[in-house]
Amino acid sequence: MNIERSVWFLNRLRAMGLAEILSRCRSEGLSTLQRCGLLLVTDPALDQADDFVPLLFELEPDIDITAAVRVADKLIDEGMDVFNLSGVECCKPEWNRDPLTGTMAPLDFGKQLNFKNYALCGDIKYLWEPGRFLQAVPLAIAWKVSADRKYLVVLKSMLSSWLEQCPYMMGVHWASPLELGIRLINWAHAWHYAGGMLSPMFEGEQGQIFRDRWLKSIYQHIHYIDGSYSHGSSANNHLIGEAAGAFIACCVWPFEGRDDRWKSKALGILEQEIQRQVHPDGVNKEQALAYQQFVLEFFRLAYLFDPISFSSFYRDQMDKMGVFIAVMSDSAGNSPMIGDADDGVVSGLSLLNQAPPVTGEIKTENLPDSYPDGGYHILRDEQSDLFMVIDSGPLGYGPLAAHGHADALSIYLALNGREFLIDPGTYVYGADSFWRSYFKGTSAHNTVRVDGVDQSESAGDFLWKTHAHTQGNVERGTVKDVFYGTHDGYMRFFDPVLHSRKVSLDRERKCITVSDLLDCKGSHVAEQFWHFNEKCQLEIVAENRVEVDNSGIKICMEFCPDVNLALFEGDGRIPLGWVSRRFGVRIPTITLVALGNVAGETVFKMNIFY
Repeated sequence: MNIERSVWFLNRLRAMGLAEILSRCRSEGLSTLQRCGLLLVTDPALDQADDFVPLLFELEPDIDITAAVRVADKLIDEGMDVFNLSGVECCKPEWNRDPLTGTMAPLDFGKQLNFKNYALCGDIKYLWEPGRFLQAVPLAIAWKVSADRKYLVVLKSMLSSWLEQCPYMMGVHWASPLELGIRLINWAHAWHYAGGMLSPMFEGEQGQIFRDRWLKSIYQHIHYIDGSYSHGSSANNHLIGEAAGAFIACCVWPFEGRDDRWKSKALGILEQEIQRQVHPDGVNKEQALAYQQFVLEFFRLAYLFDPISFSSFYRDQMDKMGVFIAVMSDSAGNSPMIGDADDGVVSGLSLLNQAPPVTGEIKTENLPDSYPDGGYHILRDEQSDLFMVIDSGPLGYGPLAAHGHADALSIYLALNGREFLIDPGTYVYGADSFWRSYFKGTSAHNTVRVDGVDQSESAGDFLWKTHAHTQGNVERGTVKDVFYGTHDGYMRFFDPVLHSRKVSLDRERKCITVSDLLDCKGSHVAEQFWHFNEKCQLEIVAENRVEVDNSGIKICMEFCPDVNLALFEGDGRIPLGWVSRRFGVRIPTITLVALGNVAGETVFKMNIFY
């Protein structure tokens, strides 16, 4: 073990605590016994399989039948998109081969397989994506709406090849319970849309053999999840997805003997985690807007399969989560890419641009603009169609804050449906630590960095050693709104630095004023970062005056004379001047840096005229 790995390991242990360490030792012992063939699940009794429930919710009535068939045909003929790859074989692929690198992952015992080892398994996200079986859902739907059996032939072949290449407990597809949970959700959809127990796939002796083989794997999936739920510091969105998959599977396939216990446990986890992982105001504690949508889909799908089992609190929290997502968009549907995003979706319905039905009516009027628990505040000028989001939320969820970014007091700005100040996104996870560190770091956000270091200290791709604590509130008026915020991330310095930010929106003057106060005793170097939408054109027209144009809409930024301005575009060395709209894809954009010296209490002031 090298020094870097040793340091990470020690920091990871610190994030766990003794109880979690002991629990993980127990889990590792159980995995070792299972590797030796002990404590594995026995085959299910399938004589009651004819009683499995019918479809619980139908396709929305306005589904485009032609489009559904077209999507299914494209999957068969051209493959599917996997992040930045197009045309990935998904109907009968080599399930253990990474489509990005071509690496064939070993068929070793899944629970103890080091799937994060790039040399061993390739890029695990690209390998896992086809194994989630999103592509199975459009195929089953295409059969349902067209009655063309070719779609069932492909679906059956796809499932058979997976069952053949991914035997119970072996390989990367048996390494993460979250992946099993998502696979169960899509298998549940495909099962129903393909006709359930009466599906033509199950006709004849060979059809019965295939059916029983699939049901056996489903049973093994539920058993695996039930004994391997994420826990401790890792119990984030993964735990929600695992429980949703197990719960839905128990609704669809009520295996005799264990089903009630499995279902009750999964239900209890979902009820517990919607309270534990979601703030009272509806903001997911991962502090990542994409993960807000991701976990809400888990919560909604589980609810739709058995609504009467869930509490009114659960329903109310889902509604609040939906409201927050709706509020965090401007008039053109633009949203800040706050926190991590990996383009993950739960259900194959997304390939048809069809989401699961909502659980209630989302209000569109008199929605709140401040979310004090989650730490997001929206400032608006309705007359000018100005939309601004200020982030004063926690770093992320739990001791890891795994999907949070060092973005305290960052600003997002859109005007007339055009983005100006953006969050550059995520780009990559564990495959490239250099770019992972940049995109989640302070310099990739519209805030202040002191002495060239992040507000919070990273200890790994999904681990923060220290957490900046942020506070913020807004005083709202008829003409003027004022945000006040502060964070303590740089109080860890030998000469502590307290960063406070005041943002004033004057709707009468059409002016935003940003004042950054750095309170300390010694000398430091401060950088204000301003990241622009890739369509923006910038020109420094005077020493401290910048004009910005996005498709004919303009703003003007005036900086104090105490800073030096510099523009960066697509710089891969520093790095600066990048945006990632899709996982695995980054493109150049412009970043403006205002550099200034700090000596004792120092204020940097900037005006944006719109």
